[in-house]
Amino acid sequence: MWDDPRASNRARPSEEIDVPRLTTNPRPVAFADIDPRIVGLARDAARLHPRPGSPSVLESSVGGPMLWPADEPWPLCPGDHAFDQDGPDPLPLIAGVQVYLRDAPSLPHPPGVDLLQMMWCPTLGIEADDHTADGHLQVFWRASSDVKAVLADPPAPPPERVWTEIVPARCVVNPEQITEYPTTDWLPAELVEAVQRCEALGEDPAYTYNMLAVAQGIKVGGWAGSASFWGPAGPDYFRCECGAALDALIQLDDEWDGTETWRPIEDAGKTSYADRRLSQLAADLDIGRGYALQTYYCTADWTHPIARYMQ
Repeated sequence: MWDDPRASNRARPSEEIDVPRLTTNPRPVAFADIDPRIVGLARDAARLHPRPGSPSVLESSVGGPMLWPADEPWPLCPGDHAFDQDGPDPLPLIAGVQVYLRDAPSLPHPPGVDLLQMMWCPTLGIEADDHTADGHLQVFWRASSDVKAVLADPPAPPPERVWTEIVPARCVVNPEQITEYPTTDWLPAELVEAVQRCEALGEDPAYTYNMLAVAQGIKVGGWAGSASFWGPAGPDYFRCECGAALDALIQLDDEWDGTETWRPIEDAGKTSYADRRLSQLAADLDIGRGYALQTYYCTADWTHPIARYMQ
């Protein structure tokens, strides 16, 4: 049984590592063999593969500095936090994920922009049961060429009001373009039956269709991961408050788990505690008590709030 490096030590890795190009293992099943119609539902996504580093504002990053205009106010959370100990006052949001479209061309985006910036509240308001992000998680789109002067010293929340588990370590990213397929939450009923027939064969009980269809880790675009504890899931469940369909935007998750099917090929020989911490848990995020946090955008209006679900 593998040990979770996070379980006994919350310290940040201080070492910066030289990361080679990271590549995902080929899937151990051919999705066309399950049902050729599944292949027609394939989507491109980008795994960001964060690793400890010192990104600049001109680079995609996790937990890194934002290309934020000096003349634009830094965003605040609304202050209605999930727990009384978090206090009632608004707090400056913390830097989460910055993605330039050149690194993730498959990322859904509004016209005229080339940069996505995602920030969130430093308290557990990000984990509230309400699926709307309601200001605790905010996404900003911009054309990077419009930023003439960068905010040099963004405001920070007081340390005593920060839940360190949801503050990402500063990481460079190593984007990899991959192909994903819808989980059974999103498949038509006849294709769900095809998946169930295939899995009933039990050729490799270590993996399920859903585990292989959607990547783990911090990724953008593609399909959403499988639902863990709600239902009925799927396109009829994931709706914006306006009634329009929601679709996957950014996923926050550990790079890979104990099954190792999503561990990059280049990390295969890294078995020590320190090596695993610098790859598997590089971003050092623990949002949702071990679940992944999936964020969604409204497919009808880019100005509508982002939605969030634990998966």
